[in-house]
Amino acid sequence: MPQSSQTPGTMTVRVCDRGSGRDYVGVAIRTITIADRCPACTGPRGVDTISNHNFHEDGDWYSVDRWTNPCGHVDMYSAVLSEARDRDTLATAPKDDDDWDDATWAAWWRHCERVHADAPNAVAAREGGAA
Repeated sequence: MPQSSQTPGTMTVRVCDRGSGRDYVGVAIRTITIADRCPACTGPRGVDTISNHNFHEDGDWYSVDRWTNPCGHVDMYSAVLSEARDRDTLATAPKDDDDWDDATWAAWWRHCERVHADAPNAVAAREGGAA
């Protein structure tokens, strides 16, 4: 069963990926690595609560992981998939940010929003106002 990964500060889990478009493309199970901290409050994620969940779809059985964050914030699979994609993009980005493309800058911005979710601008944006 997946648990806290070898890299400090991360956890590796299996999640359901149904694609990001409007069309149904089926289901894929992805093993991803994400931070072991809640992006909403920076409290710990539920690494110790990871459990297997089996589900049936389109005539096949699939297994994914579920966990419960102690803070009560819920991690949606779509959000952790985005977090994992951004982590991968930034891990392979050139060392010199002058060489970053738009996709890398966008991943960096989303990462900063997750890490600094309590910053005044992030709080104001979530509440529909300006800081």
